Amino acid sequence: MLTVQRAKQTKAIDVKNLPLKKILVVEKSHEGILRGILSLFQLTKGQPQVHHIFYCSDTTSWTEMRAFAYRCFYSQGALHQLIQPELLSALVQDQFTRFLHKLAKQQPK
Repeated sequence: MLTVQRAKQTKAIDVKNLPLKKILVVEKSHEGILRGILSLFQLTKGQPQVHHIFYCSDTTSWTEMRAFAYRCFYSQGALHQLIQPELLSALVQDQFTRFLHKLAKQQPK
């Protein structure tokens, strides 16, 4: 299904129907992005929703990324996918990374 996949175990997260408790990083060719998105939803047996998938571009703002991060952390057990974050500006990538660390530290255990 996927040609290349890297997974790194992070803090256990409770994603409904995802027994692996991992955050997955998937690298795909441009042509295989849709297949990769659908494969991850198939893994969780969830239905893709428009608010669970965020496509990045070089014009994506920090405000949009912050809103996505809040959806990820405060939604109930949903799988969220960030697509092509490498297209973000270096500044937005840095802000987003620091913000994710901050949210992760604030999460109750």
